[in-house]
Amino acid sequence: MRITISGDHRGHQAVDDVIKYLQSQSHEVTVQGACDGVACDYPVRSMAVAKDVAEGQSELGILICGSGIGVSIAANKVDGVRAALVMDAAHAKGSREHNHANVLCFSADRTSAEIMCEAVDAWVEASPQPDRHARRVAQMTEIERGSNPIDQSSSSA
Repeated sequence: MRITISGDHRGHQAVDDVIKYLQSQSHEVTVQGACDGVACDYPVRSMAVAKDVAEGQSELGILICGSGIGVSIAANKVDGVRAALVMDAAHAKGSREHNHANVLCFSADRTSAEIMCEAVDAWVEASPQPDRHARRVAQMTEIERGSNPIDQSSSSA
């Protein structure tokens, strides 16, 4: 699988660890803007990863910063990207199946590289589910494009 990855200076070591893991699993990895531990701007790297995914250069993207919040906010500004900040494998799997997340975000300060790699495995192995979740993903796309989605909820949620 083609995966683009980046992060900021606080995520630098985790990015390196996840890259090594992805390569050991035979994924094709593209790095967008390595910080090499020097202070750098996460919005620039987030946009580069998100654009790679949105434009089809990569199938999925991974972003890592200190909190994970900044990269997820920045990546979600790119049309067609659904970035999810996750804490573990269960969150990662759910983000892919239920929310069709195509960019995975992590907190380098709160999540170990080992847990990140477990989460990446669960995420890559999961598939977007086409049932009721697809409707909600379509609603998110409507919002992204400036429309107001129609509430189609039912008691069965």
